[in-house]
Amino acid sequence: MDTMKQILAKAIRLADQVIKSAKDVACFKDECYNIKSYAQKLAALLRDMCARTRSEFYERPVHRVINETERVLDNALSVVLKCCNNSFIKRVLVIIPAAEFRKVSSQLESCVGDVSWLVGILFMAGENLMLPPIAANDPILAWIWGYISMLYHCSPDDRHNAVNELLSLSRDSYRNNKLIVHEGGVVPLLKLLKEGRIEDQVIAAKTIGTLGCDSETTQLIIDAGVSLVFAKILKEGAMEVQAEVAWAISQLVAKYPQCGDIFAQHNIIRLLVEHLAFETDHVQNVVVINKATSVLALVMAKTRLDMRKAIDECNDDKPYRIPCPHQPNSSLAVTSFKGGDLEDPNVKSRIKGMVARALHQLAKSDSSICCSIAESRAMTSFVVLLEEGTEDVQHSSAMALMEITAVAEEDTVLRRSAFRPSSPACKAVVDQLVKVVERQSTHLLIPCVKAIGNLARTFRVTETRIIAPLVELLYRNEAKFSEDPPRSKFIGNTRLRGSFTRLIRRLGETEAEICREALMALRKFACHNHLQIEHSQAIVDVGGVAPIIQLVDSGDEMVQIPALILLCNIALHVPNGEGLVRAYNLIEWASKQGDLTQNEMLQTLIPEAKGRLEIYHTCD
Repeated sequence: MDTMKQILAKAIRLADQVIKSAKDVACFKDECYNIKSYAQKLAALLRDMCARTRSEFYERPVHRVINETERVLDNALSVVLKCCNNSFIKRVLVIIPAAEFRKVSSQLESCVGDVSWLVGILFMAGENLMLPPIAANDPILAWIWGYISMLYHCSPDDRHNAVNELLSLSRDSYRNNKLIVHEGGVVPLLKLLKEGRIEDQVIAAKTIGTLGCDSETTQLIIDAGVSLVFAKILKEGAMEVQAEVAWAISQLVAKYPQCGDIFAQHNIIRLLVEHLAFETDHVQNVVVINKATSVLALVMAKTRLDMRKAIDECNDDKPYRIPCPHQPNSSLAVTSFKGGDLEDPNVKSRIKGMVARALHQLAKSDSSICCSIAESRAMTSFVVLLEEGTEDVQHSSAMALMEITAVAEEDTVLRRSAFRPSSPACKAVVDQLVKVVERQSTHLLIPCVKAIGNLARTFRVTETRIIAPLVELLYRNEAKFSEDPPRSKFIGNTRLRGSFTRLIRRLGETEAEICREALMALRKFACHNHLQIEHSQAIVDVGGVAPIIQLVDSGDEMVQIPALILLCNIALHVPNGEGLVRAYNLIEWASKQGDLTQNEMLQTLIPEAKGRLEIYHTCD
């Protein structure tokens, strides 16, 4: 970092040379006198800046303005020196247009305005936020420079106003985000996040999260040292600040997934898990009390007991602090959640939601991070939050479980270590996912259904309870039926046919998506699964064939092909199953539909399924 004197030294020297040379001019004396007056003003302003210099200041606009000033002074010196020739012949031969003097004078006047503005933003507490000539074509740049400069040296109230303005600008456009980052706004924001008042820290965290609009800006934010500051806040900061930091982490990782590894290196994953487990970490001991008892029931019962105990102890004016076991850093257990039991419940709920959201983003396609999360207390914490959290917390928890199970589906090591059927934590997660699907909570259904489908390879043949809730989703919203007829005429049960067709014709986009995800989850049980025959039989046994047939017959683009793929897989594995007589006729009909046979998967499945069914059934 250059000192102010180093930055200004050349400009002051050039200004002095212009002043000195202007005294010796032999021609164009009036014009040179005008140039000299501007150079004197510049020299005075530049020396004033040197006199007021601080050890820490905002360099970016200083370099831009002083570099332009040096260029203009150098040009002015060149013009003045041309007028210093005493030789009559040289004066005759040297031609300087009047426009050249006007141009130099105009540029010097602009430099005086730029340097005056610079003095204002650096030393006058942001009182001089007028538009400088150097930013006449880009006023946003001048505002950003002014607000960033205020973060360096102004009063707390001025800093509060400045960070609010930067947050507002960052929300306006991606270009503003890039300008703030490229103009060095991240470093003072991080300093404010570490040292500012709580309300300023909250806004600074929001601003940093908003600035990460793409991979480039996010990488610059990471390079500025955001990981160290975030780790410090998650250890020692106020809970409302920690919530915003967790949100900022989720934003940065969403725009640039590669930064997840950097956050992991600074123990941010562990810190987030600790926040998630706060006041839910008793689950670790609960889930192994009695394996014959419902894990989820034990979790919920213990939660209610601990909450009642907390209330009783608070009523007795006794401090109550839930311990954080298994904490590698003993000081972290104290500082991370200091006073957490006294926090506003809304703040506690928000930090849970933001932490779950951050873990959701961090888990995307990252096996090592998923392993860290899955083998920690986070999984059982997600169980409690899915049951007891607010709607936002529940959704973030469900999304995190969806991402972790999606990675586990492809990663055999993670699947076998974290999602063993005998694992109490895995049992708790599956129990809660099934419970959500049985309750058919619309805002949670899609991630929970996907999570169940991702775990299809982990279930034993005895886990038939998983299939029925998924099949039940195919019957959703029967009150929304329409009167449209089905496309094919082979189904004999007119009432059933009409019911399911009316369902799909009036199905909203969300309902259709839920139905499609249920079909895709069931397909993971019936295809590429070592228990695919047993699971296919379970789908038949719970009456899953009839709704699948109706979904194929509906003609709805979102669900028709997934339903037909599932039906073909069931037909391949249990061709003599109940209800598959009608499936044979439907598959034969589908084989003649060009829009269906164009699907690459169906091009192979339809002939195979039709051939298997022909062995057991004949066409009516």
